Amino acid sequence: MIVEVPDGVVDGRSGQQHHFLVRAAPRQQPHQVAVAARARIGKAQVVRAIAQRCNMSLKDANYVYSIILRTIINELHTGSRVVLPGIGRFKKIAIAPRRFVKPGTGESVMSTRSSKISFRPSNYLKSEI
Repeated sequence: MIVEVPDGVVDGRSGQQHHFLVRAAPRQQPHQVAVAARARIGKAQVVRAIAQRCNMSLKDANYVYSIILRTIINELHTGSRVVLPGIGRFKKIAIAPRRFVKPGTGESVMSTRSSKISFRPSNYLKSEI
């Protein structure tokens, strides 16, 4: 990027005229990085990859995907940890009830017990990315 300053620019402090050309360093294009970061793969792409690599129909690959997902969900529901070598570990974490205050009324209320899923990627997955 080149920015030209018009001839005869007067410096306010010294009263001298300056004639110069300002050259800025070329800027990185952040939108190119952001576009790559936004790319994502969904269920359809995973099913298509399974079908291509295993020489099976999309219907069969979708069934395999569903079986894997249902197995993970069922095991997490029972409280088991699910470890997939090369991918990572899924774990169900119980969240205890806690007390909070409603902002409008100032009333103190207890939340219900809930749970969340924790995922920890394997060292292999970390090293590959």
